[in-house]
Amino acid sequence: GLKDLENFKSSKKIFISKEDVLKIICECMYVKKEDMVSKLKTTELVDARHFFVAYIRKKTNCPLKEIGDFLGGRDHTTVLHACRKVAALKSTDHDITRDFDSLLKVLRS
Repeated sequence: GLKDLENFKSSKKIFISKEDVLKIICECMYVKKEDMVSKLKTTELVDARHFFVAYIRKKTNCPLKEIGDFLGGRDHTTVLHACRKVAALKSTDHDITRDFDSLLKVLRS
């Protein structure tokens, strides 16, 4: 799960880069940045990657290929799958919805 996201809130609204989003998600979900871009597929890493992708797609016009490249050279279809997976989970899992909405608040730009 996510640790207390209130610690990451900023009083100023600023543009948040992919690097910033990745750093915050890594901190909140207790994963390492280097693991996020690796080929490792632990549940924690997959969930963190899915959250990252879903957030970036929701808040930017970043192309799927660019997101995949940023996450260690993943294919655009993998990125699309992550977006769909988070959307499906949010419709059935209240904990996922709560966690994702908390991230949206923290990462609000």
